[in-house]
Parts: sequence; structure tokens; C-alpha cells
Amino acid sequence: MNLFILSCYFCSRDSCFQKMTKEKRRKVLSIAAILLFLLAGLFYWARFMGQTPDNIVPSTELLTADLSSLRFNFEGHEFRFPLTVREFKDATKWDIKDEGSKNLDYDEVLEPHTYVTNQMTAFYSSERHVFFRVENDTDEARHFLDCKLVQLSFHNNNSEFAFWRRSCTLILPKGIRMASTSSTREEVIAAYGQPSESDSRMLEYSFDYYTVTFIYSPLPNSRLLLVKFECSDSFLQDE
Repeated sequence: MNLFILSCYFCSRDSCFQKMTKEKRRKVLSIAAILLFLLAGLFYWARFMGQTPDNIVPSTELLTADLSSLRFNFEGHEFRFPLTVREFKDATKWDIKDEGSKNLDYDEVLEPHTYVTNQMTAFYSSERHVFFRVENDTDEARHFLDCKLVQLSFHNNNSEFAFWRRSCTLILPKGIRMASTSSTREEVIAAYGQPSESDSRMLEYSFDYYTVTFIYSPLPNSRLLLVKFECSDSFLQDE
């Protein structure tokens, strides 16, 4: 792009350019402006939209599994619940931040059967966030990073409310996905059967220890906006 700008600059100083009529100079500059705009658009696409769902190929195990397996592919990384903070962070290389009322201490050791109370704790990268909650559900003290993720919420940043943001790529069993192009409500029901609970915006599937919730944009588009995994046997439910 810099080379193109320099060539335009020297061309503007060249005698042949000076000898052009005003109308021809205007046309040349208009074409140059259009080319620069297109190059800028290509740069933006490569930076923010380069990773599309087609770039990620989930494992055969994931594609043949049932939702109750609690398997998923996030940004090309395969996971399965139960899952610790460290496992998710080390695989994705995403940072952690806290926007709650309490400052999060990453070196904190959680006492047995306690949890982090922050409501806005999140993994983040490139303005994208995955919100989570953590619990030490064991009988011994554990480092924060080695505690269980008892809630993990994936948000589609490519929704109608934030169309300029790059979406995360989340793929669930049977190929259900939330990305720049997301699965529909009908596709989820076809893959997983009738939910345990539902309404016009939500489908919820419950298993022995976990609940998976799907939130959609309003009908008729019915685009998947959020997927939340939650440990249903956690004492967090008693709050």
C-alpha cells in the first residue's frame, strides 16, 4: 500500500500528470481513491474477519458426539467439560480480566467449596470475550487457575447489535455452530431433539450435571447469539 501511495505521489509531480487536463486529473485521482479504499477494506477483512468457520475443522469425535458429551471446539481448540481455568487459558492463549466489583487475584488460592463472586470475569482477545465463573468444588484448597469452570458463556459479537466486531467461532456436536454464520433454532432442535425448556428466544438442554442454554435473536432470523454451559449441581444454584 505504501508503494502505491508513493507512486501516486511521484506521478502527481511528474510533468505528464501536470500536462493532463483538469478532467483527466480528476478521473485519475478518483480511481486512485477507489483503489486505496478497496485496499483498506482488504486489510480490514484480513485483520478482523480472516478466521471464518471454514478455517476450523472439528474432530470426527466432536461431529459424531451428542450434546451431552459436553464437547466443543472454540477457535480451533477442542475441549470437554469438566474444564479448568488453566486448561482453557493455556490452549487459547487468551488473557483474563475482571470488570466486577472485586479485583481478581490470579494468584489466589480458593478454599474448599468456595467460588469467585465476580460477575464479569472473562477470557478476552481482540475485543472478544468469553465470560466465566469459577468454583473450587473439592475438599482441599486449590489455585484459582486449577479450579473448575462452572459457567462459560460464549457471545456472538457478530450480532445485529455489533456487526463490526469479529465473531468467535464455537462449534458444538453435530456441527452446530455460532460464528459469523450461525446455526438456526430449527437446526439445533434437529440435532439435539426437543429441549427441556424453551421459549421464543431460548432453548435449554439439561443433563445430569450440566445445562446448555442457547439464546437467539428475534424471529424470523433466529440467529444464535449466545451459548452458555453451566454446572447445574454447583452450590452456586443455591444463591
